[in-house]
Amino acid sequence: MKFFPVAWLTLLLLSAENSLAAPWRLQDELNNPHIIINGQSLLRFESLDGQYRSGRGDSEQMLIIRHRLSAGITLRHWSLVTELMDARQRLADSRSPISNGMVNTLEFVQTYVKYRGESVLAAGDSLDLKFGKQVMDLGGRRLIASTRFRGSDNAFSGLRADWRSAGGTQLTGLFFNPVHRRPSDRDALLDNQRETDLILSGTRFYGASLKTSPFGEDIALEITGLRLDENSSRLLPTAERDITTFGGRLNYTPPSPFSLEMEGYYQWGESKLSPTGSQLLDHRAWFGHVDIGWQFEAPMSPKISLLYDYASGDKDPTDGQNNRFSSLYGVQPPDFGWTGIYGAFIRDNLKSAGIRLQLQPHKRFSVQATLRNMSLAASRDRWVKARLQDPSGAAGNNLGSQLNVKAVWKLIPGNLRLMLGYSQLFAGSYQRTLTGETFDTHYGFIETVVDF
Repeated sequence: MKFFPVAWLTLLLLSAENSLAAPWRLQDELNNPHIIINGQSLLRFESLDGQYRSGRGDSEQMLIIRHRLSAGITLRHWSLVTELMDARQRLADSRSPISNGMVNTLEFVQTYVKYRGESVLAAGDSLDLKFGKQVMDLGGRRLIASTRFRGSDNAFSGLRADWRSAGGTQLTGLFFNPVHRRPSDRDALLDNQRETDLILSGTRFYGASLKTSPFGEDIALEITGLRLDENSSRLLPTAERDITTFGGRLNYTPPSPFSLEMEGYYQWGESKLSPTGSQLLDHRAWFGHVDIGWQFEAPMSPKISLLYDYASGDKDPTDGQNNRFSSLYGVQPPDFGWTGIYGAFIRDNLKSAGIRLQLQPHKRFSVQATLRNMSLAASRDRWVKARLQDPSGAAGNNLGSQLNVKAVWKLIPGNLRLMLGYSQLFAGSYQRTLTGETFDTHYGFIETVVDF
């Protein structure tokens, strides 16, 4: 499965489908309403220079090759769906920052039964039930998300229920055992070895989310409560998080130029500071996000947004509390930049203010640039991705500034997309104080995605 769909489908779509108004889909060619089939192929080359991580090589390259094929059958209210994913890498070596977030070879990432009912509790409502192994998004994707940039995906085994009223109110309930991606050891990942993922039967993840529009159809309000009860084992040590996360999201996207997104969560319970820790601590942490945007009536439809994010860190390593916010199963790229071999920041001990500019020079071409200041929320806690920490706090909290740029060209809308991205981390005083070195990190990628 090396390059099979990417080159073949690209040539096919460019030659045969470029004139179509609607995207070409394999399912349409079958002309059978009872068959579900679709797929995607991704090819991305990444390069990094000026490694910010402690103990890794200075220069890195990686080629990510990911194929997904979903197939199923549907009869009246019932569907049976399975999805095979194959995520592999090339070019990585013994010093590369490789993980099971990049590689997951020949895995059935989804296999579920779905029921769709209508007018179940009231006229015009609908109820979807999905049981089995599945991937999913919830709300702003900061707590639960199916990954789009990363090679592998977050999967869960259990039940999800979605009820929608005729007026648009949505209620989601879920009860899952998370799925642990395998393999995890470096040699196996470098060799793209296959090992069946493990359903964590000892870990429970459940909760509910309500989405409604009490203040008008332009304002969406979400209220979410989630609980993670995580157990450790000899084969898979964990931080044994037994935590509850509660909060919500407000999203205002009217026809007017002004837009607003606010999201915040508070966590409480018990957890360890790390999987190797020996003591359960009182867990108290929180996270907040604000995005205020303004769309201008001008050529290229410029939009400027002011951004702020805060994810608490552990204030005092000796006070018997863990104040690090846990992002659970959320994703980082929309807020903090690309993952892959870069991935400098996550929602853990971080505060960041920034500004974003979006341009649309053509209906098929868009450009976005984001500049953010990056700092530790708690100077005595870790910078997790760089493996750096000063328990005394004397190194301060200035991690520098990060510039992210991306350009997306929809060569064939709905079928073929080209994306280029660049990040530069301008090193702050924190790195210089702890390592004695000052250098910037440069990261870039080029990616093609074919949907069929």
